[in-house]
Parts: sequence; structure tokens; C-alpha cells
Amino acid sequence: REDYESLRSAHREALADLCRSAGWTLTVNRTDRPAEPTLLTLHMLLSETDRS
Repeated sequence: REDYESLRSAHREALADLCRSAGWTLTVNRTDRPAEPTLLTLHMLLSETDRS
């Protein structure tokens, strides 16, 4: 379990680094939580991009 958590953490950090290098934001949704907050965040981020 410890190995899995370590690999998952490293993978997530690599994704975050990739997003930052592209000027993007990494947004994560957990499947045990409602999707609405993540979708609202995505909508707001995309709306801001359209205005730029």
C-alpha cells in the first residue's frame, strides 16, 4: 500500500508539473465526491480563458 501511495503521489506531481509547464491548472475530482464542484471550477477556468 505504501508503494502504491508513493507512486500515485509521484504521478500526480508529474501531471501537475506538466500542467504548470503548459500554463494549465490541474483540477482533480474524486469519484467518491460529487462532480459539481469540479465541473463548476472547470467552467469558470474555461470562461476566464475565453475572455483573455
